Amino acid sequence: MNTFLLILYVVLAYFVGNLDFGYIIVRLKEGKDIRTEGSGNPGTANVLRNYGKKMAIAVFAGDFLKGAAVVIVAKLLGITGWWLMAAAFAVVLGHNYPVLLKFKGGKGVATTIGVLTFMDFAVGIYPLTVGLSVAYLTRIISVGSMAGVCSYPFFLYLYTGTTEYELLTLGIVLALFNLFQHRSNIVRLLHGEEKPAVKQPSER
Repeated sequence: MNTFLLILYVVLAYFVGNLDFGYIIVRLKEGKDIRTEGSGNPGTANVLRNYGKKMAIAVFAGDFLKGAAVVIVAKLLGITGWWLMAAAFAVVLGHNYPVLLKFKGGKGVATTIGVLTFMDFAVGIYPLTVGLSVAYLTRIISVGSMAGVCSYPFFLYLYTGTTEYELLTLGIVLALFNLFQHRSNIVRLLHGEEKPAVKQPSER
């Protein structure tokens, strides 16, 4: 594949990331903009708090699958190396800063997990398990999200050492990007103000 087509695929990956399923599903089902409700984030946690588990699962699945799809299609097209890493980062960037939604997107957790899971499924299944387990135990999705994504480089290094340098670099970059996107959550966690994803009886 020539350079022009590779660049085109990276750009396409960015616009695939613009398909924000939190925004789309809530708009279609409720006629509302999820970005004006709760935390203002169009991700799974805010949808869960405002509209319940079924809609939140649909949002997570959609955002997960778009990340996975970009990686799977790239591999089928024979895209490898740094171009594959660029496309993988582009879909997450497109979710977090979507030009079609005036750059007001989510935090990219589900999309990042979709990307990393299908980059190397044997490795990716472990961070996914870590993230879901921590979120379930703490009842705080942001903690599970950060734990899952940030554990990826460690699992990859344990399995491959530095032999997958490009993927290890992507994992570290996405982990740092994830922490940056969760900077407000980190502040609330440090002050004991981060709320569980599901509303407590006193909040209802």
